[in-house]
Amino acid sequence: MSILDLMLPIFPTLFKKETGKNFLEYVTELRIQNAKNYLIQTNYDIAEVASAVGYNDLKYFSKLFKKTTGLNPSEFRKLYS
Repeated sequence: MSILDLMLPIFPTLFKKETGKNFLEYVTELRIQNAKNYLIQTNYDIAEVASAVGYNDLKYFSKLFKKTTGLNPSEFRKLYS
């Protein structure tokens, strides 16, 4: 038995205790923050931004972006660019 075998079951609990979020929530937050940066700092179209931050489904990305920020990606870009 390795240390990894011992740590794997408690990782989710430790991660949430340290960050206040589960791992998926944390990764999603990072991806959306990166997407916001791309939208402000580049001329990438929305599909390129989605792909750059790890989402291959544009519809899902747009839905998640709006859920997280309150704006769709186009609205966000207009407001903050």
